[in-house]
Amino acid sequence: AINRQNTAQEERITDIENKLKACVESLGSLEVANLEIKTISMYHEQLLHNLKSGLQNALHLIAMDMKSVWAKLLASPPHSCPACESTLLHQSNVGMHLESTHNQHEILECPTCDLTFQSAQIMAAHIEGYHSTPEDSNTCAANFSTGIGAPHAGNLVSERKR
Repeated sequence: AINRQNTAQEERITDIENKLKACVESLGSLEVANLEIKTISMYHEQLLHNLKSGLQNALHLIAMDMKSVWAKLLASPPHSCPACESTLLHQSNVGMHLESTHNQHEILECPTCDLTFQSAQIMAAHIEGYHSTPEDSNTCAANFSTGIGAPHAGNLVSERKR
């Protein structure tokens, strides 16, 4: 009976030793895991810092470019319309403004579909957009009766029926 008790105690001791070994191994694994977590955390913090720095640098460059663009715009004198008091940033816009705003007497007709326009530029865009391919040369796909947002809305003088 004493042998059985000794054997049972030895088994309990062995079991406890095994559990202690497992705990020590777990603690070692936990320490490694904690170290890995700290390393990953530091890596992510560095990435975040680099990202923030990169964004700040990019925003700084964009701000500098915008300052440069505004300086150029403000340095160039505005161009005035000779017929009214409108001012435009570019000389090329004055011609378009004169043609579309002050040239009310000349009505231009599309040679393909008989639509009429106030501006040669608008008519040229119409021809390029609707009559530039051979299959479109005899018809106009533009729908002028749909109002705001339609192709050429506000630029059409009249719509002739065939």
